[in-house]
Amino acid sequence: RVRQRTAELRASEQRLSEIVSESPDAIVVFDELGRIISANPAAERVFGKPASELIGRHFAERETLGLEDPLRALEVFRSLVGGRDRPADELRIVRPDGELVILELTLRVVRGLDRQLRIHSVIRDVTERHRMQQLRQSYESRLREAERLESVGLLAGGLAHDFNNALTMIL
Repeated sequence: RVRQRTAELRASEQRLSEIVSESPDAIVVFDELGRIISANPAAERVFGKPASELIGRHFAERETLGLEDPLRALEVFRSLVGGRDRPADELRIVRPDGELVILELTLRVVRGLDRQLRIHSVIRDVTERHRMQQLRQSYESRLREAERLESVGLLAGGLAHDFNNALTMIL
């Protein structure tokens, strides 16, 4: 029975490990001081650094995650550790290659079996979504301008027609 339970536990750990490592979203775990405890392969892609360069470092150090506004990130972290729930938040980072990336960040405070406080974060790269929204807004603005010009054209055409009718009557 012990062997069976041990095998089941190993299988469960393996499934969980596969889920975390294959997740398209970055999963990063912080300790109560803000040091990174673990990061999955997606975190390496998001931040442009191997996990070995992230683990053990404080998240607010500019060279760790490349936060654009580390003071705001610290404020969010402190409020979370202080017991206030936070909705999903957006965060901007600059990758080592200089690219600006917009991330959607979901944080949860968890107490482990060892009673230690940890912060679990799920981080999604939403840069492309933002680009598409800006593009859509630009196109909508152009469409509204074209519609305004079309109405002015119709109005001018109507006035020209009426004026032409009046001139015909006069002639």
